Amino acid sequence: MLSSTLNLITKKFSNFGIAFLVLTSCSKKDDLPQNPGNPNQPAVVTTQFSNAEYSLTENAGETSYELRFSSATSKAESVVMNITSATAQYGRDFTTQPEAVNGKLRLNVEAGKQLTTFKLIPVNNNLKDGIREIQFTITSEGGIKPDARSTAKIVITDDETKASLSFAQANASVVESNTDGYTAQVLITPMAFSNGFADVTFTSANATYGTHFTTEPAMVNGKLRIPVLQGQATVSFKIKPVNDAVQTAMRSVTFGISTTSEDLEAGMQNQLNFTIADDDHPLPTGTPIQTIRSTYMGTDTYLWTQTFIAGLVTSVNDNIDPAIAYIEDGTGGIAVRFTSNNTLTYGERVIINIQGSVITERNGALEIKQVDNNAVIRTGWDIYVIPTYSVSDLYQSATSMEGRVVSLSNVSFTQANGVATLQGDRTITDGKKTAIVRTESFASFRNRIIPQGKVTVVGILVEQNGQYIILPLNGESIY
Repeated sequence: MLSSTLNLITKKFSNFGIAFLVLTSCSKKDDLPQNPGNPNQPAVVTTQFSNAEYSLTENAGETSYELRFSSATSKAESVVMNITSATAQYGRDFTTQPEAVNGKLRLNVEAGKQLTTFKLIPVNNNLKDGIREIQFTITSEGGIKPDARSTAKIVITDDETKASLSFAQANASVVESNTDGYTAQVLITPMAFSNGFADVTFTSANATYGTHFTTEPAMVNGKLRIPVLQGQATVSFKIKPVNDAVQTAMRSVTFGISTTSEDLEAGMQNQLNFTIADDDHPLPTGTPIQTIRSTYMGTDTYLWTQTFIAGLVTSVNDNIDPAIAYIEDGTGGIAVRFTSNNTLTYGERVIINIQGSVITERNGALEIKQVDNNAVIRTGWDIYVIPTYSVSDLYQSATSMEGRVVSLSNVSFTQANGVATLQGDRTITDGKKTAIVRTESFASFRNRIIPQGKVTVVGILVEQNGQYIILPLNGESIY
């Protein structure tokens, strides 16, 4: 009796378990999309673009595009797209994530997903490329098949409109005896998108073209045309004074960028105020630089009377603030800080009117500040033999060496380990005394590995707290 009862209960529970398993199995199957033609197989998952066309600018950075599926994926699948374009090149104009291979983009999709994305990254350059169109077409190669809108066009628009032309200097001057002339630089920002031209005209109340100055290229009907080539970042022309034997006042000429070709435009600094100094008047006599230095007594010294210094430019606009030029005569050297970046070149002989400027100390170094760029008279060029010293020689000198250009030979860097770079303050020694070699963060050679062994360092000396610091002129100054 008891045995029969147990068998009956066991049978009922056994039947219940079978029913439970069947219901559970049906529930999982019902969650999957059904294929009407074959109810035992899931339906094919399809996808399409939400729009037929998309657009972005080339400076937009990476941009994501989404593909939604007709249903969730039942297993790992993939979407494959062909990429074609007549106006854009993969790698040059754009890239994708994931990376395309042989013009195909494959997106791997995990099971259970209802969408996938890919990224297009336009290449932001400084060229005027115009509009570029890229076509993405979903193919039947992947497990996820194309639906109605299987093709989309992505348009990349250029962010360059016109390149801007500006004079490198707003003011410049030259002595009429300097018949080699002055090279006027015109900066192109960001660079020329295509071949073109810029026309320069001039106005003057007391200078006549052909009589008092000429230009290269020559002006035709009061207009100078400068050819501009694609990719150029600078162009230039020469202003050449005519040297006569007549005493006249300084002649002033204003050059301006007037008209340009289609892809160019005049920038903010589109005028150059140019002065031609007469050499038939005696040139101003320079006050010895050492005399100027000795007038500084520890506080700012203002120069109210007309004062000139004359000397040689010994610095280069690389490792030195471009607003600063170092000038040296037979008595000493000093930094001259102009009100804007200067274009003085190593080896130029100049006369500088420093009336209204201030002798001051900046970071322990003496300088003349608040000097107008137009206060410079270029008088020619000279070859300067840079004196050679040991580090010990500097400290034995009876007079200050600050502001001079020197060559320190047979020195070695104490931090040369094959890894450290020149940027910052680096110590050199001749075995007896030490000095600091300072490479600024804006110097072109800042990432150069410190050379090992005996080297020569050429640069401007600055004295701070009894120690000399040398400012290399450029990357070739350490060898």
